Amino acid sequence: MKNRIAGIMNVSRDRSGFWASVRGFTLLEILVAMVLVSTVTLIAAMALHLTVNTWARGRREGEVGVLRVTLPLLIEHQLTSLVEQAEFPARKKLPFNGGEKGFSFFTTYAPRGAAAGGLLWVAYRYGEDEKSLEVYVRVVTRAEQLTLANDPLSSEWNREQEAVSRLTGIDGMTIEYTTRATPVFTEDDYWSEKCDKTPTGIRLILTLADGGKVEKWFFLVRGGRV
Repeated sequence: MKNRIAGIMNVSRDRSGFWASVRGFTLLEILVAMVLVSTVTLIAAMALHLTVNTWARGRREGEVGVLRVTLPLLIEHQLTSLVEQAEFPARKKLPFNGGEKGFSFFTTYAPRGAAAGGLLWVAYRYGEDEKSLEVYVRVVTRAEQLTLANDPLSSEWNREQEAVSRLTGIDGMTIEYTTRATPVFTEDDYWSEKCDKTPTGIRLILTLADGGKVEKWFFLVRGGRV
């Protein structure tokens, strides 16, 4: 009987020793674990931040590339093919609307070829609140479409048409016009911020959000009829 009781006491001591050895973590161990978790979290956050910044920078640089290369070439081709007069079938004067923050005109140039007879109503408008350059394109096939309600630069604009493209990251945009027979782009005396007839030259100045860089473009305008 005594041996049996002694055996039970020995088992109890063994079990108490086992549970004592696994009773939990010490304060030092918890602090070390917290430091490790915090370090891993910080590294993950820094990696995510770097990835987001890299993506955003790539997007900005892509848009800046469009501004510096593609857009001026497009505007140049469109202005070279500008149309001042059309037959629908009656002869009609096609307006040019030029302001400090945008301009609209008619052209036969389309990047993907002539569309619906080749006559397009094109408008470029700078939005100060959005800091973006909006591009509008409308195919014109009938005389009824030649209304100021379709012109984004007119006070009569009905706002039914959405912009086909919107370039962001532009802190400022200024457009000036000249009707001088032979434009001199380096002289300021012959340039104005408004033009209600077809100009002979356009001077466009953009201030980019990326470091405040300034882009200056100069365009010669040649009018015709279709």
